[in-house]
Amino acid sequence: MKNLVRAAQAGALLALIIGCAPMDPTIVPVSGQLPLKYSGPATVPAITAGDLMTRLYVFSDDSMLGRRSGDVGNLKGTAYIEREVRKLGLLPAGDNGTYFQDVPLIRRLPAAVLGFGSESLVLNTDFAVADPRAVIRTFSGMPVIYGGNVGQQGGELITPQQAAGKIVAVTGFPRVVIPMLRGAAAILYVDDANFAVMRRGGRGGVMIKPRIDTTTAAAPFIIPVATATKIFGVPFENVRPGTMGQVVKGSLSFSEVSLPGRNVIAVLPGSDPALKGQYVSLGAHNDHLGLRTGAPLEHDSVRAFNKEFENLVMGRTKLVPSMPGRPSSQEQVPWVSMVKVNVDSLRRIRPGRLDSVYNGADDDGSGS
Repeated sequence: MKNLVRAAQAGALLALIIGCAPMDPTIVPVSGQLPLKYSGPATVPAITAGDLMTRLYVFSDDSMLGRRSGDVGNLKGTAYIEREVRKLGLLPAGDNGTYFQDVPLIRRLPAAVLGFGSESLVLNTDFAVADPRAVIRTFSGMPVIYGGNVGQQGGELITPQQAAGKIVAVTGFPRVVIPMLRGAAAILYVDDANFAVMRRGGRGGVMIKPRIDTTTAAAPFIIPVATATKIFGVPFENVRPGTMGQVVKGSLSFSEVSLPGRNVIAVLPGSDPALKGQYVSLGAHNDHLGLRTGAPLEHDSVRAFNKEFENLVMGRTKLVPSMPGRPSSQEQVPWVSMVKVNVDSLRRIRPGRLDSVYNGADDDGSGS
């Protein structure tokens, strides 16, 4: 699971890997490329590097189907963790005396409608929903105003009074709270590169079912430059902050489908009676990215992609990214060029490997 669920994830998996010694050269090679498949000996009570390798190869095997939350692969992954903590003798601390904690996951499928005059905008062709967690909204006869570049520090922006009750189109993505956007009825993020991503992947998002409905939040959409040009009636590069566009009507709604998801929670009791009611929580996410629906990806390309993403964000923010967000359209060209350079260098060392399963181990060195 991700985000809020991570804090509640079982310490079980971490209990298997903390304190590992250096890799035993009698078990695996200490240099060179590790095998794609590995079946280790029976595990032992002690924490060893060999057992770590055995368990990680099982946990990241293609048979786990990428362990994506909401898919059967996540049930496979958590079933394996449950078997291991049971073998270790840890006590169950999940629901109803089990090791499992069910998570109320849903997939939200957007059913948004936007239009102006006689023009109807088509979902995932002319616009996309930027966040599947958005709340249901209806807006009728609301004017669009260009608010400015919210990703540019110190750039010209309209005032909160100008934005209030309107649909605000912006360029860039804010990295701090923008007061101007708080009173907007909806936000149209104008960005070709991110629209191309969202129209493919924005057809629904997996999330924990929300407990509250904050209907005052602005409805977030992302649109390409071509749609922005239609809305403002002039080439979008000529639009300046405060420029008014069409009067737009529409709605944002979702259908919800329940999905499987669970954590594994286990307890290793202490020996001090005075501390019996206190716990130290260790957690790790048990999921990864599942199966790729399109053509297989090449492993080293994914690794190079993520590394350059990290370099990009570190250069932009001076911070090591944990959740960096997507690069802007302007950042795409040098970023993609560096990915190609890195992959070309790796090709001189070894051939490429294609796969459709996001394992988290042999794909890019990240994951669980």
